[in-house]
Amino acid sequence: MSVKKEPVRIKRRYTSLNATRPKDLSIREAQEQVNRYIRSKTTETSRIRDPFLTLGFFFEEAGELARAIINLESEIQEFQRTGFRKSREAKIEMVRDALGDLFYDLCWIASTHNINLQIAFQQAMTSIRTRYPAKGDKLKHLHEGVQEPLNGH
Repeated sequence: MSVKKEPVRIKRRYTSLNATRPKDLSIREAQEQVNRYIRSKTTETSRIRDPFLTLGFFFEEAGELARAIINLESEIQEFQRTGFRKSREAKIEMVRDALGDLFYDLCWIASTHNINLQIAFQQAMTSIRTRYPAKGDKLKHLHEGVQEPLNGH
C-alpha cells in the first residue's frame, strides 16, 4: 500500500502575508527612501513636513511598540488591553510593524535636521562601547564602524 506524503512546509521567519525576505538595506538607503517619499508629498496634501507632528507620530509609535511587547511578553491576560487575544505570531507582527514605523519616523527626523543616521548610529556605538566595554574588548574596532551581525537577525 502506498502512502501519500504531504508536502513539507518550511516555516519561514517572514511569514506575514507570505512575504519573502527583503533585500538588505543600509541605513543610508532607508533614509534616502524616506527623503524621496517626503519630497514627493506637498504641504497641501499632507502635514508630513511638520517636525513637531512627526515627533508626535514617533512617540505614538513608541507607545504602540510598548503595548505590542507587553502583549507578547506578558503572562497576565488583561481583557481590557488591546491585542491581548491575538496569536503569538500576530503579536510578533505588531512588534515588527511598530519597529518599522519608528524607524521611518527616526529617518524622517534625522533627515529634517540634515543628520546622517548611519554616522549617528556609528558614533553612538563607539560611545556605548567606550562607556560599557564587553569583557575582553580592547576597543580596537571603535573607529572602523560597526559591522557585526545582530545574532543572525
